[in-house]
Amino acid sequence: MTSSPLSKRLFALLAAALTAIAVGACDIEPVHIDPRKIDADLVQRLASTKKKAEALSWLQIPDGKLRDFGKDPDYSGQDAVKFVNDLYARGAVSVYAVDIASDANIEETRTLILKLPSDPDKRRKLFEIEAEVSRGGGFDPMPDDGQHYMLLWWG
Repeated sequence: MTSSPLSKRLFALLAAALTAIAVGACDIEPVHIDPRKIDADLVQRLASTKKKAEALSWLQIPDGKLRDFGKDPDYSGQDAVKFVNDLYARGAVSVYAVDIASDANIEETRTLILKLPSDPDKRRKLFEIEAEVSRGGGFDPMPDDGQHYMLLWWG
């Protein structure tokens, strides 16, 4: 059976495309979201979420409940307090726990929203934390595109 000239060309194009992908000639560029969109979405989330609180105050409510950020033991109890203190030490202007879920003995959130400082060094330190949290959840880190807010999410 003979192949048509068209099928030979399609096969050659497909082979070239697969080779280019295999050797990395077709890099995929990261998606950059407009920082104004990020800010608008996070401000809207802060405004619309009924169960939210400044994170450090929420973690230190003296009612005997365990408070944490998701199921990760590194972000539970006093470790969670240390984590939020570290965010403030790195320069966060404010840190809010949002979408807080609770039962009789436990309150948890998987979401923190930070207001970012304008100082580039402080921002870099906070984006290092964001990268660690994102990678831990299997996501790519968010670039610093000048946004005013940052989301930390433990999925």
